[in-house]
Amino acid sequence: MSASQCCAERLPYIGRSNDLDALLSEALHDVKEIMGEDIDFVIQQTGLFEHSDYGLPTTLFAGSARVKSFDKLLFDGLFGQGLRGNYHPESGRIFLRAETWCKHCLIHETLHAVSILAAQQNIAVGNRYLFLREGLTEFLTGYILFRKYPNCYQAWKNKTYENWCALPPSYEEMARIWFTFCRFVSLNYVKRLFLGNDMQTWNDLWNRFLGDIRRSGYPDFRDPMPGGIGRFQDRFLDECKKRFGKANVERIFESESLNFGYGNLRIG
Repeated sequence: MSASQCCAERLPYIGRSNDLDALLSEALHDVKEIMGEDIDFVIQQTGLFEHSDYGLPTTLFAGSARVKSFDKLLFDGLFGQGLRGNYHPESGRIFLRAETWCKHCLIHETLHAVSILAAQQNIAVGNRYLFLREGLTEFLTGYILFRKYPNCYQAWKNKTYENWCALPPSYEEMARIWFTFCRFVSLNYVKRLFLGNDMQTWNDLWNRFLGDIRRSGYPDFRDPMPGGIGRFQDRFLDECKKRFGKANVERIFESESLNFGYGNLRIG
């Protein structure tokens, strides 16, 4: 039996997939417990979602289930291959690829649904900067797993079960940058950026975040988002090297595992 088939916790969990709403409620409860009790889904009333169901036009209407599972082939046709789940901000829905998702995936998609990047006016920001939408979401997913589900966290970090809950290779570098950043600047400021709370303008949120960094003892931290050469995540990491110390940042980013153990992240 392969490692992908041996997780003792997975089968009881996905065995409840006939009640996805209950599983989503649990995931939201976990996110609230770790991220803040005052958060909720950004889009409260789900809109229409129209799609082709093997050639038959189908519509999910407002007020129907917020989370839905599609069989593998249909999911791949709608959202592309290589994904276990997908958050669709225009309708406020979460879609899961049947038989390939687990707790990690549902928490990740729930975080998308409560993020400031789910707000209509900020969707373009998330589409442009995957470092924010996916890298930050995956980093926070790992942190929630660490706090709530230690076995899931270890499997995520160590990529024990490649097919279900392993840290996706395409997200790992981005998550490691955020992990490195939070060794120097409080995770609480990252949470505040991600959730937005009552602030809906992305520019205001980002400027507040830059202010939080500068007040944390790095007054010369420059905004890496505008223009520049290369990817946003590379510019962000380069600025971290300049302000936090090149040797320390490179050691953490390149050599340390994503160990969220107490004392390894700056919280206060």
